[in-house]
Amino acid sequence: KLFLYSIDVRKILEIKKFANIFLKKFKKLDALIFCAKSNLNKIKNTQQYWDEIMDVSIKAPMLFIENLKPIIMKSKTSIVNIGSTNSSFISHQPLAYHVAKAGLNQLTKYYANNFGKYNVRANVVEPGLIKRKKIKKKISYLNKILIPLKNPAEFKQICDLIFFLSSEKSSYITGEIIRVDGGITTSDHPDLVSKIIKSKI
Repeated sequence: KLFLYSIDVRKILEIKKFANIFLKKFKKLDALIFCAKSNLNKIKNTQQYWDEIMDVSIKAPMLFIENLKPIIMKSKTSIVNIGSTNSSFISHQPLAYHVAKAGLNQLTKYYANNFGKYNVRANVVEPGLIKRKKIKKKISYLNKILIPLKNPAEFKQICDLIFFLSSEKSSYITGEIIRVDGGITTSDHPDLVSKIIKSKI
């Protein structure tokens, strides 16, 4: 059975309204998985990036947790936030994205620390590159050089970890930032450049 509810996670009142409906309708919350992402296609400047990304990536998960706090504490909920390796490494993403993902890690650790006495757990899953249908040959070639496991992750490989962290099988894991990146972040930048150069010789 599915209960679908459309919501704009940028709006505080909508989150509060959803939380009130949820608390009346359900008696238990086994897992809270937050994986919303900003739509950046129409944003043109740094300030708009900042406000949009901060609202979606870090304020929204905090508001969901705070507004669902009664049932989270009662249910011993497992909170899983979807982060990014960009919390520690810089990529093509805008400034706010990197800052928000780093902040999300701290937000998660805060709740892991403060809600532990209720047997509530909170963890972050940080995916690396995800396999998509359309990957340019050049990028695919580079992935095989740069990623120790040679390929981007399948969606299932990310989901398997999320399901594990949502289950009782991970009952003693909390406050962790777990990367699913095929090992790409195990190399420093000079080493990555060296691998590329060697592949062209």
